[in-house]
Amino acid sequence: MTELEVLGIGKDIQKAIIRDTEFDYLSSNVLVAVWPSRISHQPHGIPVIGDKLDSGSHISLSFLRVNGYAAELERTFFTRKPNQQEKELFNLMLEVRKRCYAVLREGISGEEVDQVANNFLEKEGLQNSRMHRSGHGIGLNNHEGPFIAEGDGTILKENMVISIEPGIYVEGVGGFRHSDTVHLTKTGYELLTNWPDDLESLTFTDFNPMHRMKGWIAKKMFKIK
Repeated sequence: MTELEVLGIGKDIQKAIIRDTEFDYLSSNVLVAVWPSRISHQPHGIPVIGDKLDSGSHISLSFLRVNGYAAELERTFFTRKPNQQEKELFNLMLEVRKRCYAVLREGISGEEVDQVANNFLEKEGLQNSRMHRSGHGIGLNNHEGPFIAEGDGTILKENMVISIEPGIYVEGVGGFRHSDTVHLTKTGYELLTNWPDDLESLTFTDFNPMHRMKGWIAKKMFKIK
């Protein structure tokens, strides 16, 4: 598949929202994209429509908005079987994410959660593979305070909605990041993201022939080689 085909999936969902639901289509939208392996080690790089999903780790992104309120979902996935180094980095990403969740609660600050991620990655020798914060607030915007980042001492409170997304980025290998939308509760948190995060579920090597045909037609239309 190409980036263009991935964007098309999001547009199909957007059309379905307008056609089949009662959501306010002027304040509801879907943006689906992928950082393909070519740039997945650059978390703020910009793909081009001709980028192809080949070997290596890809990072999918869904920025969502329903009646003005935002949500976010990101997953690292593979379209060829990952090699041993990719598997190890994927599992380390799961572990640092797990450690952030272990301390997440009302009363802790954003920078304290972020420090847990930093300490673990430093212990694993990956301190130079960390390129951004462990999360951010989500509300009327997809990115807003409080930030789960060094220097943000904001105390997290019940009913705040944030993302948890510590990542690992290794040039020549790829990027590894999941992002969930999380609702803070009095006793901990509620995970609003309902999608698998394990390696097996996120390795796609068996494609539907019809999807291949649609992709071939799209590439011909836009003259993508």
